[in-house]
Amino acid sequence: FAFEPDPDNLAYLQEMLAANNVRNVEVVPAGLYDSNGEAAFQQEIYGSRIIDNCGNNGGITRIPTVTIDEFFKRTKLDSIKLDIEGAEIAAVRGAKKTIATKRPGWAIASYHLQANGRPTSVELEKLLALDYGTVSTKYIAHPTTYANN
Repeated sequence: FAFEPDPDNLAYLQEMLAANNVRNVEVVPAGLYDSNGEAAFQQEIYGSRIIDNCGNNGGITRIPTVTIDEFFKRTKLDSIKLDIEGAEIAAVRGAKKTIATKRPGWAIASYHLQANGRPTSVELEKLLALDYGTVSTKYIAHPTTYANN
């Protein structure tokens, strides 16, 4: 599965999958988050993201969101790789049942900064350490938080 809420990236992803004859990827036009519904989304040249406070900024649209728990409740799931431009903590919060029942391994891009200025890796390690035996953040150039049993 590939989740892509950005309309421009979604079109490009679908184009690249078709051009390379990739047929084993289901593209989902939604963002992973801690709730099912919609969220404010800001499209920027160097990265789009879900935002909490949309204010009067340009480039704001609404996108559909889904939790990992909801989307994968009837699907086998072994591992999850996330790089979702700062929404990683919210996505993990939306995976409580999945963590408890399916125990997937995780590889999460964790270089983004939270509103408090701390990297997402700090919070991700705390969240995942509650349920996993091994949680660590590696790769200084592109920090990634890993969790597995």
